[in-house]
Amino acid sequence: MIGISPAVGTTNKVLAIAKAAYKDKVSKVIIASGDNYPDALSGSILSYKFKAPVVLVRNNEDDEDKVLQYMKSNIKQSGTVYILGEVLL
Repeated sequence: MIGISPAVGTTNKVLAIAKAAYKDKVSKVIIASGDNYPDALSGSILSYKFKAPVVLVRNNEDDEDKVLQYMKSNIKQSGTVYILGEVLL
């Protein structure tokens, strides 16, 4: 089992798991809505295929900033980000 410090909120927990499971920089990251579970479920297939973390983000600035910081720090420069789900304008 991976040891993870307690974190508040879904995005914090998901980022803690991603950092613990993928210690080196990754070449791919899957981003899905933390509010829409079918997006995250479909992301699990890509995660398995690409050996990449699925990062859930909710529709608020704090979560968006945390995920953006994670991507800047943990994705290789030539990496790919897959964004799953509908676009809300």
